[in-house]
Amino acid sequence: MGHESEIIGLGLTKEQFLVLMKMAYIANTIVNGRREDDDFLKEYDDLEQLIFARARQAFPAATWHHEVDGVEHNHPSQMFENDTELSKILDDYDRDTFWEELATRLAERDIERVYGRGAKAALPSEEYKHFLDDRTETYEDEFDKHDIANIKVEGVKDLT
Repeated sequence: MGHESEIIGLGLTKEQFLVLMKMAYIANTIVNGRREDDDFLKEYDDLEQLIFARARQAFPAATWHHEVDGVEHNHPSQMFENDTELSKILDDYDRDTFWEELATRLAERDIERVYGRGAKAALPSEEYKHFLDDRTETYEDEFDKHDIANIKVEGVKDLT
């Protein structure tokens, strides 16, 4: 039994469509912004292109387009890259992700130092989660108070 794609329409105001364009830009930037061409998730870029193709009439300054081998490509214009609100959203996301990931990875490392490699699989899940949450919170509190000032990497000499 084949599955056919059903077209779903949305009725949006210009203001809502502008927010949709910003969401598409943010999403595709997060999903594909750091990927190499061979790892690119095309379906996200394709959807962004569809949205920006529809935006050309209502928001001509928000889009730019070109043709490649007879196929039209639509992209967000510099307006999005230069938008301070969008830059702040992406910067906040990057910063928060960095600190959360660092705290979690350090907590996981500490648990493995105490309970051995494979601690996550060896410990009961509730116990592991409790240890991980407590240790992650300890690192988050430290980073909130001192940022990176107290981070030292063994084997890397200070410049002073």
